Amino acid sequence: MPSRKSKLKGNTRRKASISLKRTLKKTEYTDTYYIDACYNVDDVYDLTTLISNLKKLGLTEDSATKIIEDSNEDFLKVNKIALKKEECYQDYKNLPNLSIISQMRPKFIFNHIHSMDKRFYKTKCLLSNILNYEKFNTLKKHEVYFYMRDYYPEIMKKHMKPTFYISDYSYNFPKVYILRPFLGSSGSEILYISSEAELIKAIKFYNSHNNFFKRDKWYHNYRVIATEYIMNPLLYKTKKFHLRMYYIISVINGVLSSFFFDIGKMLTAAKPFNTRKPFSKDVHDTHLKSTNSDLIFPVDFKCSDLNVKSVTSSDILAQMRLILSAVTTITIKETSNINKLLYDNQENGYNLFGVDFMIDDTGTVFLIEINITPGMEFISNSEASIFSKKIFNWISECVLEPCFKGTDASKHPTYLQPI
Repeated sequence: MPSRKSKLKGNTRRKASISLKRTLKKTEYTDTYYIDACYNVDDVYDLTTLISNLKKLGLTEDSATKIIEDSNEDFLKVNKIALKKEECYQDYKNLPNLSIISQMRPKFIFNHIHSMDKRFYKTKCLLSNILNYEKFNTLKKHEVYFYMRDYYPEIMKKHMKPTFYISDYSYNFPKVYILRPFLGSSGSEILYISSEAELIKAIKFYNSHNNFFKRDKWYHNYRVIATEYIMNPLLYKTKKFHLRMYYIISVINGVLSSFFFDIGKMLTAAKPFNTRKPFSKDVHDTHLKSTNSDLIFPVDFKCSDLNVKSVTSSDILAQMRLILSAVTTITIKETSNINKLLYDNQENGYNLFGVDFMIDDTGTVFLIEINITPGMEFISNSEASIFSKKIFNWISECVLEPCFKGTDASKHPTYLQPI
């Protein structure tokens, strides 16, 4: 919520709010769409495919969109906020449109329910890209292992490394463990330990360097998970890497469906892999910033670049589908009423998740975590544009057409059959 000092001068914001209320009263729950676009970066994430698909479905741009955009522009000018090219409106808590769901665009923002600005709180959203993620306990990084253990122990044993809360002391040193904060992202505050002394040091670090304390009100030693580290990873050009894949869960007319996109990204470490201690981030952390170029899976996944030549992309994809089919089935079983995954102002919805996998040198795929609000970044603008078109078409076929045309979502080739 903007502070008193940061509010718009004059009646600019008040007028925009009044106009918006009038518009919403006229257009409530009509066949319209909103696209909450990033400031100055939409030439990278090509929206033309998405808009074309929406128009083919008979949807029109909601008249409130222009009012929202004008309100944001005024706010930026009056408060002299200069955004860098790569930054989005939604990165600023006091911008007026934080509360608006980015309905069709896989460029995620905070949920409007949690915003103090509730201009859209009572507006019915026919379709949004945010389901009630607080209800998705089965997908959270500190819970997915335990759900898999309870429902599918054989899949868990093969495709997940032992995981527990940092304070559970289920360690088997000198094995190496990776420590991950619940709310961490992009490798923030990840530590590697292989002894009791290193564990004690790590707990002290988390208790004194909690970057997330203001958000979750808990100290890190209660909000960190430990996972046995994969010491024999499959290597790409001598470097450790992980795969970022994409996974949709939709609720259309009370039916939960899930889909797995068979195209993703390969993200490498900065330096060649080794197991010398202490572990360094350049060797063991895999991110976009440490990857030299955009590597697309499975296009750039070539046996000649791997340390094991017998691993195939088709086998990897089959293992991923099995793992996510299990996750979907658990979600269905744990959700007594599927519609509870929707917010009060929704009738249908979907969420696009980013799923991180690693592969060891035997070709076994391991689920690392499921990201509820994943990034979708590329080094090359052209690659970002190509990928966004594919994503938009996928969302259209899996989610929009079943919703607006009544097509059978279970017939789509990316549909995940529950176990």
